[in-house]
Amino acid sequence: IPPILLGGGPGLGKTHFTQALARALGLPCRRQGMDAAVTGSSFIGVEKKWSNATPGFLFNMICTGMAGEVPIANPIVLLDELDKCTQHYDSPISPLHGLLEPVSASRVRDQSLEIEFDCSRVVWIATANLLPRIPQSLRSRFREFWIELPTGQEAIQFAQGVVRETVKRLGNGEFATPERAIGVQLAHLTAREIYQAVEDALARAMENGRTVLTVRDLPIDALCEDEPESKPTYLN
Repeated sequence: IPPILLGGGPGLGKTHFTQALARALGLPCRRQGMDAAVTGSSFIGVEKKWSNATPGFLFNMICTGMAGEVPIANPIVLLDELDKCTQHYDSPISPLHGLLEPVSASRVRDQSLEIEFDCSRVVWIATANLLPRIPQSLRSRFREFWIELPTGQEAIQFAQGVVRETVKRLGNGEFATPERAIGVQLAHLTAREIYQAVEDALARAMENGRTVLTVRDLPIDALCEDEPESKPTYLN
């Protein structure tokens, strides 16, 4: 799978898609937030001359395994919010140029161990809100997709998918499949906002000893405002 860059507004589900793809392919997924103080050392290790020299996460995932996972040649690495990465000393931008090229990625040297290994089969997926902020030299290595806002029935289907996934993940298998009306009520929200609303709703349902989620469990401020007079309220 070639490197993929998913562009679009915040909260459209780009990260959610990547994690769902990893589950569908049965691959471990490492999320690397690029908006934090991430450095090139995070990918290819800290040089031996420093006292805190440690291998990069790529070596750990591919050669030794990490977090209980077995070593795997083709993990998914999610470069989340790549457009927020700043160029500085030890910036990850520089090593990424080589890591995203199959030829150079086949012989990557971890700086802390001075061992070469093959990471040419890593599946790279990056997300961004503003593509022009990413250096063109790096963008050229990705296959780009721009994610538009869903409209109409697409938004409802998308919301239903996020609702079902959230209930499945947080409900410990005890909750019934949520009704379609919940997705309809939350279709105007982003994926992140839907997740938060369903999380609150599950807590309220559990508090009332129920394993069936209803529209009445949803926070009032998350509901669609098309028909304000019909807004339900929280259960007492």
